[in-house]
Amino acid sequence: MAAIVGPHRHRALGTWRQTVHFPAAGGKQAFSFKSIIAFTSEGIVHQTVQPAIESALGVWEPNGDDSFNATFIIFRHDDPANPGVNRVRIRYTLAEHGERFTGTATVESFDNVDEQGAPPKRFPTADGVRMKVLLQ
Repeated sequence: MAAIVGPHRHRALGTWRQTVHFPAAGGKQAFSFKSIIAFTSEGIVHQTVQPAIESALGVWEPNGDDSFNATFIIFRHDDPANPGVNRVRIRYTLAEHGERFTGTATVESFDNVDEQGAPPKRFPTADGVRMKVLLQ
């Protein structure tokens, strides 16, 4: 499941600053949050979310030269007595010569870690910019 397209590396590889935007839905107000997300050549995606101390882990694969899909799981810790899981499926599209991306996601929020039942769905969007090494 390598995330390499043909003889060259996919442009999604690397680490990105991401902002996720949830629209108002089901009586909940709209909100946004920041995260750092990384895509490895082995097809692994890892995300850390601010301000919560949560991380996500999953897989990604190319969908052409300028787009890619990812699926990852976030273990929620908002209720220690009843931990839940968010399953995220997202399609990203690269822009500005691979230096930025946008994405559209489906998030399913399960009230159990076994991902059982018919969860409510939300449909956030994301935008990101590639992180670069900063020299002194």
